Amino acid sequence: MGPNPYAHGSFSWLSAERKNRNLQRFASQYGWDEDEMRRRHWARAAELLADEQGVWSVDASEFAKKGEESVGVAPQYCGALGKVANCQSGVFICYSSPKGHARLDARLYLPQCWFTWPRSPAPAGCGSRRRRDIRNGRPRAV
Repeated sequence: MGPNPYAHGSFSWLSAERKNRNLQRFASQYGWDEDEMRRRHWARAAELLADEQGVWSVDASEFAKKGEESVGVAPQYCGALGKVANCQSGVFICYSSPKGHARLDARLYLPQCWFTWPRSPAPAGCGSRRRRDIRNGRPRAV
């Protein structure tokens, strides 16, 4: 009997999928100090990217989603599609300079329907301490 044709290649996605699940488990189940991680990230970005020609950018973006289980997914205007569709919406703060760029912070917009029964934000993983941000107020919160 020759070598197994499935031993390499056809099932190589298994290891990548397993690594992805491990990363997802790490991000969702293990605790860390989010404020400290953000402070370290900002300090490292400043150390590597600070430049007189550097600029900040604040951008609201929407991401089309097929399911309804991801946090914040609801029928809302999706700029990428140019229409109302199931999507997530967020605000992102980035810094760019001739030395490179970095995303410094992000906040997910939670539509009102995520705060009414029978749906609750807590089971989806966003926690009960999150509050609904009014769209125009999101950049200030970030």
